[in-house]
Amino acid sequence: MLTGEPGGGKSTFAGHLAHCLAAHLFQPEAGWLKQLPHWPRAEAGTVPVLVILRDFAHNLPDPLPRRAEAHHLWDFIQRRLEAQRLDFVARPLAQVLEDGRALLLFDGLDEVATTGQRAFVRDAVMAFLNRYPDNRCLVTCRILAYQPPAGPDEPDLRLPPADFPIFELAPFDEAKIDRFIAAWYTELARLGSMPGQDVGGLTRKLRAAVRRPDLWRLAANPLLLTVMALVHTHKGRLPDARALLYEDTVDVLLWRWEQVKAGGQGDVPPLRQLLLAVERSELDLKKVLWRLAYEAHAQAGGAGDKEEMAGIGELALQKALAGLAGDDWNWARQAMEVMKLRAGLLLERSPGLFTFPHRTFQEYLAGAHLSVQRNFARQAAGLAGQGATWREVILLATGRLVYLAGDTADKPLALVNRLCPTQEEDNDTAWRNAWLAGDALREMGLNWAQEDDWGRELLARVRGRLVALLEGGKLTPRERAEAGDTLARLGDPRPGVGALEPELILVPAGTFLMGDDKHEITLDAFAIARYPVTNAQFRFFVEDGGYENQVNWTGEGWQYQEEYSWTGPRYWDNESLNQANQPVVGVSWYEAVAYANWLSRKTGKSYRLPTEAEWERAARHTDGREYPWGDEWQEDRANSKEAGVGRPAAVGAFPAGAAACGAQDMGGNVWEWCNTRYDDEGDKPYPMPYRADDGREEMRGTRSYRVLRGGAFWNDHDALRCASRSGHLPLSRSDLVGFRVVSSPFSPLASEPSGR
Repeated sequence: MLTGEPGGGKSTFAGHLAHCLAAHLFQPEAGWLKQLPHWPRAEAGTVPVLVILRDFAHNLPDPLPRRAEAHHLWDFIQRRLEAQRLDFVARPLAQVLEDGRALLLFDGLDEVATTGQRAFVRDAVMAFLNRYPDNRCLVTCRILAYQPPAGPDEPDLRLPPADFPIFELAPFDEAKIDRFIAAWYTELARLGSMPGQDVGGLTRKLRAAVRRPDLWRLAANPLLLTVMALVHTHKGRLPDARALLYEDTVDVLLWRWEQVKAGGQGDVPPLRQLLLAVERSELDLKKVLWRLAYEAHAQAGGAGDKEEMAGIGELALQKALAGLAGDDWNWARQAMEVMKLRAGLLLERSPGLFTFPHRTFQEYLAGAHLSVQRNFARQAAGLAGQGATWREVILLATGRLVYLAGDTADKPLALVNRLCPTQEEDNDTAWRNAWLAGDALREMGLNWAQEDDWGRELLARVRGRLVALLEGGKLTPRERAEAGDTLARLGDPRPGVGALEPELILVPAGTFLMGDDKHEITLDAFAIARYPVTNAQFRFFVEDGGYENQVNWTGEGWQYQEEYSWTGPRYWDNESLNQANQPVVGVSWYEAVAYANWLSRKTGKSYRLPTEAEWERAARHTDGREYPWGDEWQEDRANSKEAGVGRPAAVGAFPAGAAACGAQDMGGNVWEWCNTRYDDEGDKPYPMPYRADDGREEMRGTRSYRVLRGGAFWNDHDALRCASRSGHLPLSRSDLVGFRVVSSPFSPLASEPSGR
């Protein structure tokens, strides 16, 4: 199961994989498999079979058969072959399936129309695979659609996890963004679309433009980066917001697409000529497309006629266009022909059926229609209750209201007020609405949201509600992690998350049971941070010159700092890892020690990394429990591999997994550096039982491995046991590793244990 964000490249990946394998079968000497460097060469003869699941659903009978069978998918494949006069392929393809030599690619499990169809398509996929069990299979789906069902009437799209392990497409990092931009302009130059233009200069200009803070977080998305490149190619600049970016792209695709492809400006676009002939404006045509997109999206959300669920039917399109010309159907046919052949906004997927280039364009145009409704806030809030289908539509409508209609208060804030009312409710729909309200505030921009008293009150209300969502462990782990990101962008107000100093918890002196053999260890009192050090807290160190000041570093650490010239954590530019309330990762043991030393000098208090024994005492309490919360594994209590988040979550996002002392994230999220040496020479741990006086806590021999504790989001539950140990070279800078600090003698800021 391949999941990803909207526009993350799921369909592109499936199509690329299918294309390279198919091309290799026809041209084995042409080097197509070089495009798939990790594909097993022993399986170079695999035959790709790509099925767009919304096309399959569109061809299902009405009413649906009582039960999904393997022949339903096979009948669809055969009909597609016959439509392309390739019916002779059916028999050898059937033999390929029998022999287990196919790669089945089922694209867009979440893009199927109605509730009943989604369940039927899921069952049809499983029936087909049970009939042909020896073939490889890849299914794609959006992340938020591949979650436990939102209500009793919603189907569970998830396929058996033992058969379909989940992989998520990573966003582009900085190197990939730059590589994409260079490839974009290089290819345009190769096609002759940029005569006389400075390709290198344009590449540098776009690379600089996407690094604007408001656009940088969007550039990691392949589709949005493509949109930026398209707009930049045509206009030589980029707009200030996502809604403006889509609006500019719609204009390019409608009016200038033919000229962009040809590399020139040319005459008045033919579609505009047709509109002038009937005294209509560009806006008139856009409003027609807005409405059609909204209706298509509504049908895809589970309502309406199945016939148009996969896009816009030719008859509906022609009728809507004819209305612009006084019901002149001849004019409508001309306009439709121009849009088919010379514009890039509507594509004829199959005879008589039109779709937009990507689902997000449909969502933007549907959002444009929603934004002009008089009862926008009430209507949008009602759609939000129908599930994730309308989420992007509502957000894009909000952005459009602010940046294109100039409505910086009334409609957007009225929506936020409806989604996050003063009267709180404790149910999944209410929590999802509060999360959506936070994203709506982000979409409109916090500066606009804080222009008046009402906006400031709403922002504080939404922040508080999102804190309650995290601290109450609401929604699924993945949704909670996403809501934590939203809280980070609004400003996480929790103590010890964004402040300079951590929130400390007193761990009293006494004896506890340590290690798998549960030997007794006695420790003095100390105070430990409730959370791992966050990105926001580490940023204080970075911006205060912590990397440049030798006094913060150990002698060996400074040698490495001079050699490598670190200026920040390794993954500082990766949006999925650098939200303000996530634990900082990509820092070496040397950097963690330097941070603790800097914090001590900055505050006049004593901070350092915990010893291995202190860390285990805080996590394990005094009773030798297996996990911070008790002896039994429970996957909803930790950000582990079982939770399926796949990255660090906001600190404290798994409150049910807190240790008895009140410390959060002691099991899962990220591994944590300890002061303790793992060994002196290699990767063998010091023997147990633990003894602080055997040299393992001394600073000598700092090149030796250092202890890691707690397990991370990528580990299964065995690594999350309180007694589980690992170690790594102190120079390592992994996205799985962060740290927290302790204070001993403990700070007067330390709070009393929670007593749980």
